[in-house]
Amino acid sequence: MPLQVAFIYINSALAKFSAPTWVEGTALWYWIQHPGFNARPGELRVGLDVLGNPYIAAAVAWGTIALELAIGAAIILAGRRRNLRIGAIVVGATFHLIIAASIGRVAFFFAMIGGLVLALWRPWDAVPWLCIRPRRA
Repeated sequence: MPLQVAFIYINSALAKFSAPTWVEGTALWYWIQHPGFNARPGELRVGLDVLGNPYIAAAVAWGTIALELAIGAAIILAGRRRNLRIGAIVVGATFHLIIAASIGRVAFFFAMIGGLVLALWRPWDAVPWLCIRPRRA
């Protein structure tokens, strides 16, 4: 399961290299204007103002690619490292929350959070280590 979720993130990042708008950094400027997404008029205006700056647009587009690669790598490398697993869940949840808030893909948010939790959460992560460690008399 973790490799499948990691593949989703890595494949998403690598697929963006075949789209010229992602490579040049203008993809999100186009995406926010697409009528199929639910950007409200106020969000659309702010988004277009922010992404109208080519440096910010490129930084956000390339940052998206880098973040997807980082989450995919964290899923693969996490193993028994609790901090890396929890950090990947938090970063991924924040990333998908921003996507849900900016283009209105709430079901996608819940699907990806579910995938991250299934791939990274371990039953013992919810229990503080000091509570389950045997105490010496």
